[in-house]
Amino acid sequence: MPLKKIPRHLATHLTLSCEQATKNISMSHEVTLPKSTQLRLKLHRMLCKECEQFYQNDKELSRIIDAHKQQ
Repeated sequence: MPLKKIPRHLATHLTLSCEQATKNISMSHEVTLPKSTQLRLKLHRMLCKECEQFYQNDKELSRIIDAHKQQ
């Protein structure tokens, strides 16, 4: 279901706060998160512009670090 068709009150209810998202991401490095939590994280990233920018920068930084490791 495309994000635009999700009612706003439902999308707000399903999303995590930035603090919750950070905790879940930290936990995801240690254990596999349930699918529902993974989807809530994805929804949070899509709706939170501040976090979206952070994750894009984090991905780019990880890519640069990996490139240096390969050299």
